[in-house]
Amino acid sequence: MTAVAGRGSVRGLLSFRLGVIARFSARSIALPFASDATLGSCLKLTPARLQVNDPFSSVAAECQASIGNNNEMLTAADIDSILADSGTSGDIVNSSLLEWFDERDAQWLDTVRRNIATLPSPNRVAVAQKLVMDAGQYALSFSAATASLRQPLSNVFLRLCSRLPNPFDNGKRNVCTVKSPRQFAAESEAELMFLSLPAPSFEGMRVALGVRAWREEWIRGNGGFWKDFEKKSVGQLHGRIPARTIYLRSLEQLLRSARKMKHWVIELPTESAIASSDVMETIGAIRPIKKVYTKDLSEMGRGRSTIVTA
Repeated sequence: MTAVAGRGSVRGLLSFRLGVIARFSARSIALPFASDATLGSCLKLTPARLQVNDPFSSVAAECQASIGNNNEMLTAADIDSILADSGTSGDIVNSSLLEWFDERDAQWLDTVRRNIATLPSPNRVAVAQKLVMDAGQYALSFSAATASLRQPLSNVFLRLCSRLPNPFDNGKRNVCTVKSPRQFAAESEAELMFLSLPAPSFEGMRVALGVRAWREEWIRGNGGFWKDFEKKSVGQLHGRIPARTIYLRSLEQLLRSARKMKHWVIELPTESAIASSDVMETIGAIRPIKKVYTKDLSEMGRGRSTIVTA
């Protein structure tokens, strides 16, 4: 077992992941669970072509904005179009937003979502969606006691636009998808898979997402999709897991679907009800484990991170 030193920080965890992946000279890398765009954006700086997936549309949009998009930015006309009529009142189509936001913010989010749909390209839509979701997170960061300190969301959106860096063009056609991780793994032709295993969700996906669930409800335009979405995902790694054995069986099925990929880099779930030894036994039954890397994340309150290669 190889212990990797480093400070227990988000940046340290990212460096840990990148350091293990860098041990392989893969021309293409697949991520069945993107979780967010941070790792993929860093991998975009390497020579590899990226295939990034997440079962949540909100995460896939964030990835498209920075990973799938190589050269498109919002124009001044786009920004004007997005913010058109955002300060007016009216019926809120997506009533699920009222569970998270006050009426003023819910109205703003509802209006800009409809305006974003009129943008001329998928990349610009994704960039706008990412910025709006960041603006929404800004609003939720304030409590009732500090609400008087915050800026209107249109001002926040404009500020985020001004600070957004130009997309990096790595000369590759990077792909971002919204599929079940198992389907994505079966269809991917990448040389290397980086699989960041989620902790099992015994209560369902919406509960597991926590406050970030609003992003999925906003980008889909309503909150009524959850029941069907949860039902279809039961027993899969990203869905509700009724028992530990089902989690391990789902992991086995995903790995068998990914057998054509030459290299596996698998990050085990931390602070999980699933024992690391059981996860490694499941991996080892399909492909021999080559090395195990660990990093202490106690300063982050996450215990120890473990990555195995196979």
